[in-house]
Amino acid sequence: YFATLHKILGLFFTNLKTITFPDTIKEIGKSAFQDCSLLENVILPHNISIIGEQAFQNCSSIQEITIPSTVSKISTRAFYGCSSLSELTLNEGLQEISYYAFSNTTALKNITIPA
Repeated sequence: YFATLHKILGLFFTNLKTITFPDTIKEIGKSAFQDCSLLENVILPHNISIIGEQAFQNCSSIQEITIPSTVSKISTRAFYGCSSLSELTLNEGLQEISYYAFSNTTALKNITIPA
């Protein structure tokens, strides 16, 4: 069921380039934007707490991402295969980065980690 739903929703997101979430969003679910290869800009809301498994997996056009201080968990493979991601900013409040969260981010050059 889920695989079918993902394929159906994926058809709507194929040409998506920018996502700006409202502050009412608390969590980005599993595979929500997986394989949106044209997605370049993601503006995460300041109330979000969890970035779900594979949420942005294989979004190969994202170049930078800032994780808000309200995010406590970045789930497994959340940004896996984001091959253009070169800038990553983490903030205080982050408690867990699950395995393979940033694997295959081959362009990653700068990671900012709070003191």
